Amino acid sequence: MKRALQLFLDAGARGSADAMCSAGAMVYNGEGQEKDLKKAFQIYSDAASLGSLPALKNVGVGRAAEA
Repeated sequence: MKRALQLFLDAGARGSADAMCSAGAMVYNGEGQEKDLKKAFQIYSDAASLGSLPALKNVGVGRAAEA
């Protein structure tokens, strides 16, 4: 799982919004690394800035949970 997470992050760094969103989901669920909600929402934010609508929704959910 660690390798998959790294591949998604690498693809996201090259501009793949879907890969970055998948990386966010993995971090959110604790797959490939320790569960880290703050990091997950940062990754979702990065994916949203690349154009991922599911990531944008997840960023909104995260912000609503903080309120």
